[in-house]
Amino acid sequence: MQFGPPGAKPVLVNEQRVEQAKPEPKPLAKPAAKIDPKLVAAARELRDRWLEHVNSNPLLSNGKYDVSRALPGDGASSTQRVVAIPATPLLPAPSIAA
Repeated sequence: MQFGPPGAKPVLVNEQRVEQAKPEPKPLAKPAAKIDPKLVAAARELRDRWLEHVNSNPLLSNGKYDVSRALPGDGASSTQRVVAIPATPLLPAPSIAA
């Protein structure tokens, strides 16, 4: 390194060779577990049977909420409620002692 204007002779710097780190070997991936094709076919069959059952028999409760039902009242939006806040008594102002 050199700070300031260059001199008459160039400054030689001992170059240090930095050894490059060898990349770590990647761990070998575990082979995927073999799934028995008979079990896969049985699981798909059960899934298909369940979907047919659910789609053929509608729910008795028609869901938890009836979102298409109108709200009772005069038609005002539920977000436009007026809430009366009771007046809280105020504390007396502190007297300044002279």
